[in-house]
Amino acid sequence: EDVDLAEHADTSNVTLNACLGRDFLGGELHFKGVRFTESADDQEEYVVANRKGVALLHLGGHFHLARPVTSGDRSNLVLWGTGSGGVVRIRPNSPRRSGCELV
Repeated sequence: EDVDLAEHADTSNVTLNACLGRDFLGGELHFKGVRFTESADDQEEYVVANRKGVALLHLGGHFHLARPVTSGDRSNLVLWGTGSGGVVRIRPNSPRRSGCELV
């Protein structure tokens, strides 16, 4: 039974966190920077309410935590998206070369 979750980044390309319901107070999600990017050391937190019927899609490398549930029960479905064979690829964006160029 999880009532909170320490700061971490997922080992996925993307994460979908869907709050399925129940009655609860607390459990807010806090986000900071993204690992392996210029924002990795950012300390400013962005708070997202964890509410019944709401799903949140975020980068797996986004540092985040869940504050404690102060009363009631929270039920979430979390899905982690990876590449083929469970591979997580983190690399800087680079322009793709194609057979035609826009001018």
